Formats: sequence, C-alpha cells, structure tokens
Amino acid sequence: MKERYPKVSVILLTYNCEKYLKRCLESLSRQKYPNYELIIVDNGSRDKSLEIIYSFVKKRRLKNVRVITLKRNFGYCEGNNIGARYSTGEFLVFLNCDVYTDDKLLFELVRTAMDNEKAGIVACKILYPNGRINSLGLIFDIYGATKLLGWLSKNNKYMEKGREVKIFSHHGACFLIKRKTFEEIGGFDSKLFLYYDEFDLAWRARLLGYDVILAPNARCIHYERPLLGNIFSKMKVYYIWRNRLRILLKNYSLKNVFRRFLFAIFLTIFGALFLSIFFRDCGYIIQALRALIWNLKKLKNTLKERIRIQSMRKIPDEVIEKNMLPYSKEIRETLRFLFEIRKK
Repeated sequence: MKERYPKVSVILLTYNCEKYLKRCLESLSRQKYPNYELIIVDNGSRDKSLEIIYSFVKKRRLKNVRVITLKRNFGYCEGNNIGARYSTGEFLVFLNCDVYTDDKLLFELVRTAMDNEKAGIVACKILYPNGRINSLGLIFDIYGATKLLGWLSKNNKYMEKGREVKIFSHHGACFLIKRKTFEEIGGFDSKLFLYYDEFDLAWRARLLGYDVILAPNARCIHYERPLLGNIFSKMKVYYIWRNRLRILLKNYSLKNVFRRFLFAIFLTIFGALFLSIFFRDCGYIIQALRALIWNLKKLKNTLKERIRIQSMRKIPDEVIEKNMLPYSKEIRETLRFLFEIRKK
C-alpha cells in the first residue's frame, strides 16, 4: 500500500443490539488505522443501544464519531444508505453491530483496495468466536440461491496467508467498498430492507466491471445474532424469496432474465411446498405467496431500476455466470437430503 492513509468511513448500523454493542465499539476504538471516522446509525432501537453508544463516546472522549438516530427501523439497506450520505471517506466500511474487529482490519482492507485498481468491494475473513469460519464470502447459483464460502471449516484454500482471491460476493457483516463504486452503482437497494443485499450490491458492481476481492489478512469475529430466528424462520425465508426474485429481475440481461426468473418462481413454490410438508406448517406457502404478491406490487419500481442498471452494464451475463454455480443448489441439496433419509 502507498504511504498515505486515505480517509475511511466506518458505518455501524445498530438495532436493539445492546448485548453486542460494547464489545463492537471496544474493538473499533483499538483500530490502528490513523485516518477514519465512525458513523453510527441507530435504526430506532428500543433497548439500551443508544445509552451504551453515548456513554462509550463520552467516556473515551472520541472526536471522530457521529451518531445518527432514526425514529424507526429503516432496515439494513436504507439505514446504511443514510450513513453513507453522512460520510466523507474515500472508502466506506459497513459493519454489523455483532462484529468484533481485529485491530488491523482497516489497514488490511484499505491495503487490498489500493493495491487492486479493479477492486470495487473488498471482503474480509469472518470467523465465529470458536475460530471456525463463518464466511470468506458468498457464492450464488444462477437462480440466486446462496452458499457461504468455507462455512464451519477450520482451514480453507482461501485462508492461505497473503493470498488475495476474487470471489463473487462479500458477506454483509463486514466489508469495504470504494466510495466511487458505491455511488456509481447507486448504493443499496432500499426496497430489499434486509437479506440478499450483498448479492445485489456485488452483482451490480460486477456489471460495471469491478471485482470483489477477499483481503488475505483482514479478519473479524461475528457473533451472528439471530435477527429473524433460525435459517428456516418463516419471516427469514419470506425476505429471501422476495428479494431474490427482485434481484434476478433487475440484474439479468433480457436474454436470460425470463428463464432464470421463471425458474426461480418455481423454486420458490417448490421450497414452500417442501418446507410445509417437512415441518407440517402451511405458513411457508403463505410466505411464498406474500413474496410473489410483493414483487407484483413492486413490479413498476423493479422495472424502472432494471432500466437504470441495464443502461450502465459493461459486462455480459456469460462473464458474470462464470463465477456462479451452474445448477440449482436448492434442488441438489433437497435430493441429497431425501437420499440420506432413504438410506437411513
């Protein structure tokens, strides 16, 4: 990295996270990077989050901190957009409040960003408290289903020290994006609210020719608080199904959008039926219908966004899909699950 320290804006979004907040702020206060500001956006917390924030800032006499209090929960996407509008840094680092940062995190993220001109987004190695991998980034199949790189493993080929790796997408808990890239792609899609936001952001950056790179020595610990319950929470699958359809409709070219989008609708219905049968709960079917109806209601806005995104496109689908799984991850995993049950 060149011997200069461009300003970094760390945007910390908080929402009812009093359990994790002090640990997160402590780790940020120990950052060794000399030129950064901390922008804390509170998304209408109803617990003691704001009390903890103000107490910490006052006790440490921190001068590079700005606290923005919102009257209601605007969600992950718009909450971070608001934080970005108040920021002044050349680089933006978005951080969840349940993350504990290594003291060299900003150094390593900035180093990788500056050493790679085409890097629009820089991901870090996200670990669980027990040392196992939470995420080294995300990979998606061509229908939008996601997979965490390195999940739950201790070692991974991407963990080799000093090795920068191109990945499809970062994990939203902690990552850097160049301000130029963020503004060029139009920031987060506020309609998504939460979940799949990193998929959308990375895809749109890739459409403009930017790379997403895993910083070899940047790491943090993710305590991963359950926002909407476990992986099979009905509210969680609703947001995932809903947002995936909007993202596919926005970001695929005309040549591929219909076949990918229509098959994703099938996968949504298939997933809802499977989960309803497995858990004996028809609530999943209701959530799938909600996801489809929401996309129908937002269709005009989605098509407007699609026109904007496609008018800026520089990279064809064929290049984008080389970094995606060429099959349906959901169908493959369902078949594997059924095969394992049959064996037993």
